Amino acid sequence: MTELVLVLGSNEDAAAQLEGARAAQAARYGALGAASPCLSSPASDAADAPAYLNQAVVIRSALDRHVLKQQLREIETELGRVRPAPRPGHCAIDIDLLGCRCGVGEAMEIWDARAAAAPYARAVLAALPSVG
Repeated sequence: MTELVLVLGSNEDAAAQLEGARAAQAARYGALGAASPCLSSPASDAADAPAYLNQAVVIRSALDRHVLKQQLREIETELGRVRPAPRPGHCAIDIDLLGCRCGVGEAMEIWDARAAAAPYARAVLAALPSVG
């Protein structure tokens, strides 16, 4: 089993959406390994959109990352995400698969450099407790 680092985000009923995403992930992959606090960040794609609530979580899975990414998209759809967004800057739920922690004490291997570099992701990653 590999520890996989995800970043969740929502700006539509955000607290409930993040809770729903965590519950769906726990149902599919087992208990979360760690979670950061939920932190607010401004919407970057529309000035009049509400702020986002973001959180980093760790799950454990042996799935291929492409299969996992597909399953995470299914969770987004189940929670009401529509692509493309009907209202610019609004997102029911976004789940980014950032990378993996392939061994105890090892640095995270980044799979999605664009998402990992975003200010909202850096903030929740910095607040994510170490998992060993």
